[in-house]
Amino acid sequence: MMTAKEIREKADKDVEELQKICNHPESLWTEECWAPGHFTGRSLKICKICEKMLLETNTRSEGLAC
Repeated sequence: MMTAKEIREKADKDVEELQKICNHPESLWTEECWAPGHFTGRSLKICKICEKMLLETNTRSEGLAC
């Protein structure tokens, strides 16, 4: 029988392998939050298939608070 920790480790390894072979045919842009409703000012382009972060951009000027 596998432990919960072993299952998570296997899942992480499987996702890592998927990200290596994925050609990222579909993606979406999303705003990053550190908590619900608390935006960091970064936009992230994420693959819809493997969930790898493909690009990131700053969407806010330096020095502005949340």
